[in-house]
Amino acid sequence: MQTTTLSYSNLHNHGELFANVFRARKQSFIIQKNWDLPQTDDMEFDQYDTPMSRWVAIHDLGRVYAGVRLTPSTARCGMYSYMIKDAQAGLLGDPFLRTFCTQTRRLTRGHGRQAASLSITTPRNRSAAAFTNILFRK
Repeated sequence: MQTTTLSYSNLHNHGELFANVFRARKQSFIIQKNWDLPQTDDMEFDQYDTPMSRWVAIHDLGRVYAGVRLTPSTARCGMYSYMIKDAQAGLLGDPFLRTFCTQTRRLTRGHGRQAASLSITTPRNRSAAAFTNILFRK
């Protein structure tokens, strides 16, 4: 099992891993949770997958078991910034997401990264908690 941090500047060093992160997100969010999200070429993605983001993947032999996108609170891409702030401002159009994010403290500008798009597919001998601990360890 490996943990790799991906960015647009290093994805060429990791073969299919970057695409496999988006394939794992499709499996987790669209197929398993039945969420209506954008997808193409068997991958889920959104407006927050920009060069400012980083993706952390836990993987083994090409299979992604867990992944998370980290986006700085200073990020801007067109009218979007980061998911919690944009949901609180009503830019995402999903009432559930807006309600959920309204109860979440907004990051102070310039003081952190938002973790979003967490997807976990656990092998039989591992728990989701084990992957969460690896992703968010200090």
